Amino acid sequence: MRQAAAVALTLALVVGALVLSRRPRGEQTAPSPRAEEPASPMVSAEEGDPAADAKQVIWDMVEATGRADVNAYLNCFGGDLRARMEDTIKEKGREAFVQTLRRNDEQTMGVAILGAESIDRNCYRIQVDLVFRDGHQEQTYEVRRRGGKWVIVAIRGGPRKKSAMPYGAEVGPLVLPSPTPTGVSGETGLAP
Repeated sequence: MRQAAAVALTLALVVGALVLSRRPRGEQTAPSPRAEEPASPMVSAEEGDPAADAKQVIWDMVEATGRADVNAYLNCFGGDLRARMEDTIKEKGREAFVQTLRRNDEQTMGVAILGAESIDRNCYRIQVDLVFRDGHQEQTYEVRRRGGKWVIVAIRGGPRKKSAMPYGAEVGPLVLPSPTPTGVSGETGLAP
């Protein structure tokens, strides 16, 4: 029972992490020489981004997911989270893991990094919004520097929120009622 719960938790975390696969390719985040400096909580791109190196591991994971590159994907993770993923691969097989990466790549329409909160100079919490056809989900990634490399060590997901209209749905033309001036009658709209 305990192993089944661990596998279920691992798969849930993997699925949550894997859906980051549809980041628009033009949004590469360049590494920042200031990544060693602590960031103020919730730094936005407009204010400058001292957490760029820490955020880069998120984009690396997204790209590895898109390529279904298991080794590159695993290299984005560390600690117990990586160990659970490796156990899942051993149990379910590498090809099943590749298929999970591909499936999640297809389901994710977009990824946005909302901000980064500095815990200390070697740890950030990075808020990510995942966009799906039917909604979105915000997740928080804990990213730590280990041996000079940033790795994801924890993922916490909020509830998946449904959209009023599916992503990519056609809206149709906007039809506005035409105003009829007071005292005008008939189909022509002209005064009698």
